[in-house]
Amino acid sequence: MLEKLRHLFLHQRALHKQYRLTLIRRTVNRFFFIGLIASPVSAAHIWLFSQYQATTVAEAQWRTGLLVYHFALMIAAAVLALIAWHCRQRPVAPGMLRFTYWLGFITVLLAGVVVVTVDQLVTPAVTPFLIACTVIGVLFLMPPWHATVICSVLYVCFYYAVGITQTDPEILLSNRVNGLTATGVALALLLIQWRNTTVQLNQESRIQEQQALLEDSNRRLQRLATEDELTGLANRRLFNLLVKEELVLQQRHGRPPSLILLDIDHFKKVNDEYGHLTGDEVLKSLAAILRNSVRSSDLVCRWGGEEFAILLRHSSAQKAAEVAENLRRKVEEATFQVNGKPIRITISLGISEFDHSREEALDEAYQRADHALYSAKNNGRNQVQTSPATQTTKKNEVPVV
Repeated sequence: MLEKLRHLFLHQRALHKQYRLTLIRRTVNRFFFIGLIASPVSAAHIWLFSQYQATTVAEAQWRTGLLVYHFALMIAAAVLALIAWHCRQRPVAPGMLRFTYWLGFITVLLAGVVVVTVDQLVTPAVTPFLIACTVIGVLFLMPPWHATVICSVLYVCFYYAVGITQTDPEILLSNRVNGLTATGVALALLLIQWRNTTVQLNQESRIQEQQALLEDSNRRLQRLATEDELTGLANRRLFNLLVKEELVLQQRHGRPPSLILLDIDHFKKVNDEYGHLTGDEVLKSLAAILRNSVRSSDLVCRWGGEEFAILLRHSSAQKAAEVAENLRRKVEEATFQVNGKPIRITISLGISEFDHSREEALDEAYQRADHALYSAKNNGRNQVQTSPATQTTKKNEVPVV
């Protein structure tokens, strides 16, 4: 039994630590609405009591005490409403939130205790204290141990304060018993509020975690659907989609893009000699060279295997040939370090220019570029071929892996 109570206490303590500022902020936010109601109500009370003509000394003291009390409450409620409004409009320091929280509690506590004490001058009723207990129970969010201490302090204040002005023993005992009941109601409400709110916060936290996981999964699925997992380049699906969009735009501007297809020469020898993991590293290094060697407006794609495609926006076949030759030279001069082993490769490239006026522009451009690439391979590799006119850049005789 003790172990269960200890576990329950530790659990509630962990909840309080996790949600402490959230609970305080929610409570402070409620002060705004309470202040909007309490200030005009206190002003109305001031007006009503100012119309009352006391006939005895006790009644005069009662009237004066309530006028002073309601004036102070009107000011305090207005101040709390302003502070709460400020807290709702912009982020504030945790210390400011805690100060406002306890200021509100002290205001409600004094309201209940002071009014019932003054009321004992003319009536034995403890209704104001019952209202204060209800407000505390409904308005404030606090953990069970805080609620127990607060309610104990609340009742002790009431117990001694009510005896200041109430001298009839029977009425005093009855009021103290009723005050104990009111305090018990406040404690019950605080515990219910705490449980309901923490359950709600736990549910919101789980929902947020699930949403975050779902969003992360969606992002990963989107990457898998549009991005090559190995190289991080666009995949064929995304490339085709963006090319179609580009062709639609270019129909308005009349500046068709060009396509470069490139393939690693003798890549099978790399895999056979060094292994597929080394081949993967070579593909990633080549992808980095391609990505860093074209404009940010151009699109580099891993077409499949060791074959890559590049969309050069607003570029003629002649301009694409210059870009392709620059890529060929950079790859030829690069030394790929994989697991401490220097590896050198070359690439062959085929070029075609899109005809955006034709419906099958992408397929036709790809076929022409593929034929140009095939010609580059047949003519000895490590070169650039342009379709339809064959314009071969001179290759350098270097060892090809």
